[in-house]
Amino acid sequence: MREIIGVRLPADCLREIFENLADDKKSLRTFLLVNRLWCETVVPILWRDPFKFKRSYSFDSEFWMTITRTLLSCLPEESIILFRHNGINPSILSLKENSDYERKTTLFDYVGYCQNISCQDIYEMIPQILGQEISNDLSWYYNSSLIENELWKLFMSKCSTLKYIELPNIPIDYYNSLNNKGLCLTHLVELECSTSKSSQLFLDLAQICVDIKKIIINLCDDDNEGLVTLISMQKCLKEIVLVSPEGNQCPLIGEAIGTQYPSLTSIRLEENICIPTTILTKLINLKHIQIDLEEETNSKLEVLDNCSFPLLESLEIRNVNGKYLDIYTKLIKSTNGYLKCIEIDTLPLPSLNHIKPYWQALIKHCPQLEFVTVWYKDDSLNDLKNLLTTCGNKIRGIFFEAVLGQFSWRHLDLKYVFNLLVELIGGNGIIEELHFRGTWTFNSKDLRNFLNDWEKKNLIKRRNDKGQKSIKNPLYISLKVDILNKEMINILEEFVDNGVLKGWSR
Repeated sequence: MREIIGVRLPADCLREIFENLADDKKSLRTFLLVNRLWCETVVPILWRDPFKFKRSYSFDSEFWMTITRTLLSCLPEESIILFRHNGINPSILSLKENSDYERKTTLFDYVGYCQNISCQDIYEMIPQILGQEISNDLSWYYNSSLIENELWKLFMSKCSTLKYIELPNIPIDYYNSLNNKGLCLTHLVELECSTSKSSQLFLDLAQICVDIKKIIINLCDDDNEGLVTLISMQKCLKEIVLVSPEGNQCPLIGEAIGTQYPSLTSIRLEENICIPTTILTKLINLKHIQIDLEEETNSKLEVLDNCSFPLLESLEIRNVNGKYLDIYTKLIKSTNGYLKCIEIDTLPLPSLNHIKPYWQALIKHCPQLEFVTVWYKDDSLNDLKNLLTTCGNKIRGIFFEAVLGQFSWRHLDLKYVFNLLVELIGGNGIIEELHFRGTWTFNSKDLRNFLNDWEKKNLIKRRNDKGQKSIKNPLYISLKVDILNKEMINILEEFVDNGVLKGWSR
């Protein structure tokens, strides 16, 4: 018999393979069970950011209970003693002094592998220790604060290379005493904070961190001199996020952001624009702009009127007044053909006389478009044809908003749009989603003909071994229209079942 010799991949090769599966947590957890080497290689990847997929509104109590139990096992003895003296005895891990439970040494230094930690992560673990019900008793809040501090001490003393942190309101010199003069923060690339934090906290952080690439100020409603210094000290800041609920102006923060114009490529403004209008005109190297404002602050979007972003690749503007479409059109014209994504959500709809110039700007200046929002009126079919001819081989998603004429009550016929889409981009294997909203009209026959024609253009083979059709790239379609009836819904479900549609919504 031929002898079979097993080949064992070295750890560095395994690590390279597993790094490419970093987002596939299910597979990585399976690899833990293969052998010791695989386990030792996978654990640091899983614990780099163990909270990543749970930072959402969908609370998973089992996940937080499990991870809290593991982290409690990593606490130093002095923290355990402090918990005991304050009557903190979590049910998931008995810490009673007279308990028969013996703390076991963890197999790995789990906390030491962590590179990402937020205040929210800490807050989610506290109820797992104290109990889910928040008591009005002051001792509950005292113990909550005590646990919060001990967990932060655990992370700051054990983590060697933090990449992301949501800044707690704890002095930096407290970190320094725990972790060799704050060396764990020298590798920081993403910081989340607010202007309400201590100015000294930011000044101390500026002594340690100069390579931050992204700063999120999730409460930006006042100038903070320490934060201004921190922003100014960065060598290559690429992304800034400003969330301003109150809308107070922060001119010093704006000036600090302006100094970062050579490297800054992305800005996101939420709720209100809190930096001076002149600052945006300086940020000429921006590639990504995202603006999501409260409706009453729409007038401030006029600040974009004098801006030019030749390198712009994505423009996302939400909850804004349609009357500013001419400003966005002017902005599009100032780009050098790199735009790939234009998502604009307006209320009310744009003026009719602004729609045609917008189409022309897309056709002439956006040959690389992949995702785009368009307003469609009764004379837009030819514009759509020109746009699809220009960049139809790259288009992956289109959002159509129907706009009626000033004195017109006739709904726009979607059949002609369906036909043009099939003719010009059906079968290119790239298009992924189509969205239609507004005053469209079509019937069940139109919808079925469109999906049948789309199927013919995208069909690779009629049936596979299971009797299912094989489509190049199944389509997602959204129809936010009033005329969608039961027959149309049945047609949509039919084409989901046969693989032409990967889904639909209304």
